[in-house]
Amino acid sequence: MLLELIIGSKGYLFSGDILGTQLAIRIALWIILMSVWFLREIQHYWQDRKLSWPFSYYRYFWLALTVFLTYGLAWGILKHNDPSNIFLDFNNWLYLLIVLPAYRLLNQENYKQYWPLLMAGLSWLVLKTLLLLFAFSHNIFLANTEIYRWVRDTGIAEVTEMQSGFYRIFMQSHIYVILAWLGVVLLVSWLIKKKQTSRYWLLALVALGAVVVISLSRSFWAGLVVGLLVYWPLSLLYFKLNWQQIIKTNLSWFVALLVGFVLIFGIVAFPYPKPWLDVSMLGLLSDRTDIMNEAGAASRWSLLPELWGGITINPLSGQGFGATLTYQTDDPRIRQSSVDGSYTTYAFEWGWLDIWFK
Repeated sequence: MLLELIIGSKGYLFSGDILGTQLAIRIALWIILMSVWFLREIQHYWQDRKLSWPFSYYRYFWLALTVFLTYGLAWGILKHNDPSNIFLDFNNWLYLLIVLPAYRLLNQENYKQYWPLLMAGLSWLVLKTLLLLFAFSHNIFLANTEIYRWVRDTGIAEVTEMQSGFYRIFMQSHIYVILAWLGVVLLVSWLIKKKQTSRYWLLALVALGAVVVISLSRSFWAGLVVGLLVYWPLSLLYFKLNWQQIIKTNLSWFVALLVGFVLIFGIVAFPYPKPWLDVSMLGLLSDRTDIMNEAGAASRWSLLPELWGGITINPLSGQGFGATLTYQTDDPRIRQSSVDGSYTTYAFEWGWLDIWFK
């Protein structure tokens, strides 16, 4: 389950048709995992008459989450929202429940045996991202046809050619790269405090940082900044680093990011086979940091008034899971299938406003 979450992105890397419905292996694994965990919890409660930590200490949180999910599901059904949209919307929240078996797993003495699995998944995720960047930047192995079709059909990545001539390789699974990068920064801090070598982990920072840049995700970049803002006081209060160690740690991850840029440029400009892109890294960063006019950002701004209007209709009861909105956008990806740029979706990228709307 852990490995599939890391490498599977949307979860349809492996799937099959059952009774006319496409069933992803992720859903099957989730059902098996939660069923086994639930039966084990019943067994433990029957023997000890005690709830495990997530239930006992955070029971009000789990109760509130259960009420929220039940209400959103029931209200979406009562409002006759599209059943498939309801399922997909509701399913996104259900995956929060895997923290329950994860907690049980981390409390076992042999939990460290799963670290190699985690490392293998992250290594493959990094390697796959770099290989896709190389393939598309050099147009090899029919990258624009067969590889693109495979990537699109399995949902493992979104490949987009940017105006600067760079190919954006974005995967939902890259969220684990962000977490791993921040985790390695913490580890490097600890190693520096202990005056131990950290060169292999610095190489990991280079590779992970390169993937974060390749994703060209403003949300991931913002998450990285927030993570660093949390890390800085943590390094003082928890790790108790002195100023020399703090400077050394920050220089380590900063230099690693710069080397990550060099790695990306080396992949794109590698002379064999002949690259067919003329990439401007400064132009690329300028495009992605333009939060008003860049296509994706402009699309979100176009959605905002419609989303706010939907919220004001039912500010207390909401619209339920699966509720949709239609808005106009100049995003070229939408314009390819919609002449007037109208787009209807149940998934919004406005965080808490999305939750409020539903």
